[in-house]
Amino acid sequence: MLQLRNEAYQFHQINIRSHDLEDKESLVQKWCTAILKQYTSYVDWPVISLKLDDLAQLYLDRYNRMTYCDVRKSAVIEGDYITAIQVEPLTIEKSCKIPITVPQGVDKDENEAKFTYEKRGDKDRLVVWVNFEKGDSETKTITLNPPLALLNKNNKDDVEVHQEEIPDPEPLTLANDTNAEVYEEEMQDQPTPRTTSNVDNVVVNQDTTPFTSSNDAEVNQE
Repeated sequence: MLQLRNEAYQFHQINIRSHDLEDKESLVQKWCTAILKQYTSYVDWPVISLKLDDLAQLYLDRYNRMTYCDVRKSAVIEGDYITAIQVEPLTIEKSCKIPITVPQGVDKDENEAKFTYEKRGDKDRLVVWVNFEKGDSETKTITLNPPLALLNKNNKDDVEVHQEEIPDPEPLTLANDTNAEVYEEEMQDQPTPRTTSNVDNVVVNQDTTPFTSSNDAEVNQE
């Protein structure tokens, strides 16, 4: 989940059974409770439920974006600031939407039909979706507001590096389940500690789909 992957955790229908259990809690409910408790101990990102048909469309959109839409993304730098992000269509063989995650706000043009905006809750980053139709060749510019300041490249030795330590998680268990054998597993692929250093290259997220979680007895990770 912390890798922001889209693959869903899936359960068989029998795992929502609860009517004949002593505590009236299904395996899915206990799993979600344990996982979300651990998840929220690390981050406060939103968790969103999707239906199966919505998940199917999400995968189709991503496939079309990766297969039929070739774009180039670049930062517009003016002085010591990144003022905009440009998305240049190279080859658009099928209609698609390109997600760009921005650090703060942007100038929104109500008359610009090519942009749609998505932000879920106060903690979520703003995602600007750039819409392209088949054959589009016009470069689209997302203007940052406020601009993003760059660190002075000439003072690399003066940049202090901050690293956020993430504690080792405790093994997860599903408590009070007398009808199922419980396995304890250590969390794998913990998120890499965040570092702040000088900026030589500007990296724009290429495929940042909004983070999602459980749906129809599933938990997803956009």
